[in-house]
Amino acid sequence: MGLSRQEHEDLYYWLLLTRRAEEHMRCVYRDQKAGKIEPVFSGNLYLSTYQEAVSVGAAFACRDSDWISHTHRDLGALLVKGRWDLNDVFANVLGRAESPAQGHDSGLNIGSKEKATLTKHIFMCINPVIACGVAGVCAEKKEGNVILAFLGDGATSQGYFHETLNGAGLGKLPIIFIVNNNQYAISTPVEGQVAGGFIYKKAENYGFPGVWVDGKNILEVYHVVHDAISRTRAGGGPTLIEAETFRLCGHAEHDVDNQTGIPSYMTQEQWEAEKTVENDPLWRYRQHLLVQGVMKEEDFAAHEEDVAATIKDAWEKALALPPPEPGGDQLFAEDQR
Repeated sequence: MGLSRQEHEDLYYWLLLTRRAEEHMRCVYRDQKAGKIEPVFSGNLYLSTYQEAVSVGAAFACRDSDWISHTHRDLGALLVKGRWDLNDVFANVLGRAESPAQGHDSGLNIGSKEKATLTKHIFMCINPVIACGVAGVCAEKKEGNVILAFLGDGATSQGYFHETLNGAGLGKLPIIFIVNNNQYAISTPVEGQVAGGFIYKKAENYGFPGVWVDGKNILEVYHVVHDAISRTRAGGGPTLIEAETFRLCGHAEHDVDNQTGIPSYMTQEQWEAEKTVENDPLWRYRQHLLVQGVMKEEDFAAHEEDVAATIKDAWEKALALPPPEPGGDQLFAEDQR
């Protein structure tokens, strides 16, 4: 299915907003880490640099009633699919009382039934299990809804992953597994923790198709996920998608050099080889839109201004919110069922 000019522009906007929002948080976090500002982050900071196309492109293929199960690197999916307000996301990252997690948790550990977003489990391998349960409910309701289950390459090494694939295959459940293979599970390279080569090929052992996609190409991601969703809505069952990317950031901001941004377990040569515009999904999509005449330089400039203003406003509002009050009444979260 081809995209209209407006859809292309919307897709670019979400990709840009995700990149710039994370850049802003990274800048503030590193200033805090260097002791230049008073601490504002309540926890660590996990980014998706050079991987944003997987989250944004996949979520763009959904409809409002579809569900998502996200990871700690899926800011893009939350903004696109769940239409989460950036102010709420920032407030949660900063651990504010008036945030989705009410200060009980930080980062992207948020969820909402109204936004069809599962609350992220701290153990990545558990998220697909929960998502599979939601897929079962979607199948019973017969409303044509599907769920996108995002996970990383590290989670595929766990037994839960294989049990989930088996259950999804047996039940022909409406679930799309999207593995962001960013080449590292924390600090362990993929060849050191995933046997058998390509992850997507594991799907055939469970009776449904697996697909590989260039995770740095947002249009490829969108079309592959769109096709998988269409197949699932028609009763075709699950699909396992392996999106190959590279994590041009640390596991989190605590394990990178504050000046270079390079984690201790990556070499300078490896980092420089990956840090090219050809590997940057934002640059690649921008060039495509320019060459195809879909957008002009002034359009990109307008989006930059809009995104900068949105981030500034959302960050200032989040900073102004109070932290949670200490005390026994904060021991348990309110009932969100």
